[in-house]
Amino acid sequence: MDGSTGEETYRTIALGPDRHALKARVNQALSTCDTDDAVAAIREAVLAHGVTHLSRDAGLNRVNLYKMLGEGGNPKVGALVKILDVLGLRIELAPARRRSGP
Repeated sequence: MDGSTGEETYRTIALGPDRHALKARVNQALSTCDTDDAVAAIREAVLAHGVTHLSRDAGLNRVNLYKMLGEGGNPKVGALVKILDVLGLRIELAPARRRSGP
């Protein structure tokens, strides 16, 4: 036995060796301006990382983390920055593509 907990093992397997897929999923969701999809993508990443570990490392209450990333959740920017930092990601601004139509 290697002494790891089930959550640690799950976190390692879920994130895998390639964080690029995680980054791509979150970036794609954020680029659509669909807040529900963006929160869902971040929730997927948090679950893969392990909620208990992430809440501790980000300094966020675990129950509040579930609520803010749950259905109808609306996390504050400060919380998102902390979450993404623990996940090894950050928010960057880039020029938006112009939308056609009115």
